[in-house]
Amino acid sequence: NDNLEEVFENREQIEIAKYYVRLPKPTLLAIHEFMNNQIYIRNPHKESATDF
Repeated sequence: NDNLEEVFENREQIEIAKYYVRLPKPTLLAIHEFMNNQIYIRNPHKESATDF
């Protein structure tokens, strides 16, 4: 009985792991956005209070 529960939990854990493996990697998304000029960069030190 314990072995059956362990197999079920292991299968569930494998499904969860596969889900996260399929998700897009944040580093790859960031590189893609950077290469396509989709990154918004703001320097608060260069902005004055009147810019808002």
